[in-house]
Amino acid sequence: MKIKQFKFSAFPVLFVFLFSLVSAAQTQEWSLIKNNEMAISQEKLMVRKEMPSSYQLYNLKESVFKRKITTVKEEKNQTIQIPTLKGLKTFYIKEASNFSKELASKYGNIKTSAGKQVDNNAIKMRFSKGLDGYHFAIYEPGKPSFYVDSYTKDNKKLIAYSKNNLQKKASDFTCEVLDLGVLKTPSPPRK
Repeated sequence: MKIKQFKFSAFPVLFVFLFSLVSAAQTQEWSLIKNNEMAISQEKLMVRKEMPSSYQLYNLKESVFKRKITTVKEEKNQTIQIPTLKGLKTFYIKEASNFSKELASKYGNIKTSAGKQVDNNAIKMRFSKGLDGYHFAIYEPGKPSFYVDSYTKDNKKLIAYSKNNLQKKASDFTCEVLDLGVLKTPSPPRK
């Protein structure tokens, strides 16, 4: 009686390994742009009131990210990764509209979500997508808020920064109250 010998072939193992690497690369939504080195023409940039003094830029595979967020509902917790001060972190998110049902249906292109970090429920997140791109705000107790906003008009590059890196100046304030003349106050009654 002959016993068949099992011959190990490295090809199937190598194939599975390479396939998993390619799959992981395709589903990774965010990638850090090293040293913020990138030439982006001014006309491709979003208009910003102020530029943070320190920030990180990220590439976003918007098609993959959009697929994930379009299935988010009010009652269903889904996870997404978001850049934070400590790198990419996973958050549970759910739909959390700021609008009444009537306004939400009228402005269906504006979506908002709320979430909490998977490994630290004390860290909260708000997220919106509208005509002006993506906006994330991450709130951690005792720390300054952290923001991630669309940097380019195509929403493929995002800027991540701490609130502490924004320099507000007194000259940024403008009073836009119309001067309607001196208000006349009634005189007190005479005795």
